[in-house]
Amino acid sequence: MTESTTKTNEKTNNIPVVGIVPWGSGKTKSSKFNNDVPRIPYMRLKPGINNVRVVTELGVYCCVRWKGPKTKGRYGDRIRTSYPAYGDDCPVKKFLGMEGKERYMAIVIDRRAQKLRENEKAQGLESDEAEFPLKLLDIGELTKEQIETNLEVKNSIRTDGTQVSPRDFDMSIKFDPNAKSATGFYSVVAHDAAPMSEADLALIEGIGGQEMLDKILAKQLVCPKPETVIKNLKKLGWDGSTVVPAKTAKGNGTELEEPAADDYSFSRPEEAPVADTREDAVAE
Repeated sequence: MTESTTKTNEKTNNIPVVGIVPWGSGKTKSSKFNNDVPRIPYMRLKPGINNVRVVTELGVYCCVRWKGPKTKGRYGDRIRTSYPAYGDDCPVKKFLGMEGKERYMAIVIDRRAQKLRENEKAQGLESDEAEFPLKLLDIGELTKEQIETNLEVKNSIRTDGTQVSPRDFDMSIKFDPNAKSATGFYSVVAHDAAPMSEADLALIEGIGGQEMLDKILAKQLVCPKPETVIKNLKKLGWDGSTVVPAKTAKGNGTELEEPAADDYSFSRPEEAPVADTREDAVAE
């Protein structure tokens, strides 16, 4: 991404940021897209308490919610957009009249999966099919804000002058699929600060270290090509015509957060037949 494109993507003029940003910031940092990286699973939050340790900075990508003729979900299907990388050429913007909105992901250690793996290893039962503890966690605006609020609290009580990051403590993310409003689906509580264990550090080094984690995350943030977006829209029954977007009632919260049952209904970059390596589609 060129210097001018990076400046355009800053939030000062309401154009979404796409790429990796420090927690609590809206400015992208240098991050090269690399297609030759390990694949790690996505984490589906389970009802109840989900304990994680965040081990990367914040990844930002763009998507919309849209109900096509073949949509079955209550909240519509989430569609990755070519916006802002391809501007007005994004089919969602061109034909549906919708601009991509920011959504977030980070790589975490899933404590449940890690404990299961350690128990299997202790019993001599570990196999290549064991659930991998490092996962991509996809979150909405409200969950992201709760994590950053916890960071602000931790920074306010730290006395040694150092900056706190999510790597400094575990977090419990409670998922309530029966919540009556969008604000109740997820709640985040930070545990006491504690350094990562030797097992945590070995897990990160085993996949290639922090630099590799950043590359894995960066790969997920690439805006798909317009032709890929068109293909995904047609899967939902779009007939190629221009659609007038339905107005959404204010305050229903569905654009900000939705239950995890709908979190994985859209195609991700690695599912596309051809990887998008266009320079201005990644954050540098």
